[in-house]
Amino acid sequence: MKPIFLVLSIVAIAFVISVPNAAQQNVCSKDIDGKEVNLKIVNKTNKPFTVNWVDPNCQEGKSDQQVAPGETFEGISYNGHAFRVREVGTNKLLQVIVANPSKPVTIVNAPPSTAPPAGNIGAASSPTVATKFPIAAGSALKKGVKYPSPSGNHFLVFADDGNVVVATTRGDGFVWGLNTVTNNFSQSARVEVTPDGKLAVYDAKGKALWTSTGKPAPNATLNLTFGGALQLVSATGEILWASDGNISPVTSVIVKANVTPCQADAVWSKCIELPDPKITIRGTKLVSDSAMNAVANVYTELTKRFKPAYPRGTFNGFLVYVTNGEPGTQLDKMKELQTFGENGRGSNSRNLVRGGANYNLLWIEEQMICKAGVRTVNADYPDKADYTLRTYDQVIHEFGHAIDQRYKLGQRIQTTFPGGAPGEDFAWAIQRWFGSPGGALPANQEALMKEIFSSRATFSCEGLKP
Repeated sequence: MKPIFLVLSIVAIAFVISVPNAAQQNVCSKDIDGKEVNLKIVNKTNKPFTVNWVDPNCQEGKSDQQVAPGETFEGISYNGHAFRVREVGTNKLLQVIVANPSKPVTIVNAPPSTAPPAGNIGAASSPTVATKFPIAAGSALKKGVKYPSPSGNHFLVFADDGNVVVATTRGDGFVWGLNTVTNNFSQSARVEVTPDGKLAVYDAKGKALWTSTGKPAPNATLNLTFGGALQLVSATGEILWASDGNISPVTSVIVKANVTPCQADAVWSKCIELPDPKITIRGTKLVSDSAMNAVANVYTELTKRFKPAYPRGTFNGFLVYVTNGEPGTQLDKMKELQTFGENGRGSNSRNLVRGGANYNLLWIEEQMICKAGVRTVNADYPDKADYTLRTYDQVIHEFGHAIDQRYKLGQRIQTTFPGGAPGEDFAWAIQRWFGSPGGALPANQEALMKEIFSSRATFSCEGLKP
């Protein structure tokens, strides 16, 4: 798939992201869902630049179209496609951007000419230098230092260009950045967790460029979660602010689930059953007991949050099947999964599909529970390698499709999620509601979530072992 470039006057705009300099050369195009994305890139530098597409193999093209200072580049591409913005004449890499349909426009600013002198940063505070997570109140980030998360999946860095970025350890994939909340990030000179418990960014004169929202709390700490969200957490464990917008309580799934054993067979050698609603979970011999237990806990928490208008007994008799990297030739023999293989891709098609759901059952892969990378896809489809870090994305997403069908929500979903793929968008909304990944929802989508569920929750991957 190649990018589409049309110089247009576009009202709807797309988000473009910057990443730390050390990671820029590693960002390549990914075909996420085939959705077209409108791009709008504003030149706030003092020199013209070009916007060059980077293909899935990280090969950079060369655009002949120059964007002069003060002008705006507008065009159409696809969700997940990457571009490099280069200064005309010097070919200097100014910024890397990735098309995403859900975020606001980004402005490309001129990089700072020199770093601000250390003695000219704010007059009122002298924070200690942070060394690792959790970062205590009264601590500041050291520029250029990567602070790894406790899980090792992500890092936080105060980059040389002034941006403050969370990225994945593998491939330095962008997760969150200061550039998504302010256009003045290039003026950043100090980043700290303030004594009163906020994350704040200041310029060289000590003026606040941005501070986190939410109520502050003395002695709060800054954490970086398994899923890549920055969180300010009070001394009592309350989440005060989160970069993904999700401040719902974190629920552990490693506690023993309330289940009873059920009859296994030659194919599905593991079987447990939830009591209310009566949901049967079956796994192959490759599936770990911890994954079975985690899935049971997630579905227990989801279903107990159904409001009275959505009786959880509607899920009585529902079946869940869990596999863990079996080759397509083996999956093809499992009669319960055959409905998910009829997709026109031929032999081993389920190596690419990896899951699905209908009214009666759903299928999920342990490889996509709190892990990065899916072996079956990488082995049989090297061009479809998946290095995305997963939490409980698929566990919740496929259950979202089952909710759609069990409660006959088709017309309501069509109204709430018009255009595109309403059923998929509904399942994605449930993922965000339950923190996999978290994120804010439009008012009409949030209203539907509140109609179905009594509360939100986020499920922790910490301590989960295969």
